[in-house]
Amino acid sequence: MSAKPLPTFDRRIFWDVDFDRLDHETDAAFIIERVFSWGDIPDVRQARRYYGDERVLAILLEAENLPFDSLHLISAIFQVPVGSLRSMAQYEGKDFRELRFAAMAERNRIHGLPDPRPWLESQSKFFDVVRGS
Repeated sequence: MSAKPLPTFDRRIFWDVDFDRLDHETDAAFIIERVFSWGDIPDVRQARRYYGDERVLAILLEAENLPFDSLHLISAIFQVPVGSLRSMAQYEGKDFRELRFAAMAERNRIHGLPDPRPWLESQSKFFDVVRGS
């Protein structure tokens, strides 16, 4: 019986660690959290294939510092209420529009793209004027 092939993640999501020294089993929680925080869909698929949905969900439910946008992706993929994710507690009572802007800016930074906040803020102000807010 052959061993399960290792996942192939984009190294950019592990920018601050030595990717080659990560152990896919002992560092599973770190890898899964990082993939769901900063990875893209192929990375998420690789994590789910390798670790299995049950293990991935158990780790994500207990994670404390996942980005705001990731929580909604996790909620949609695993069909769990976003409030059941421990990381949601840090965002309660905050302005969700600002949280989304900050999350988008951080993702763009990781991926080497420009900060979207100036454009998002101009669009937001435009719609506030249209709505009469």
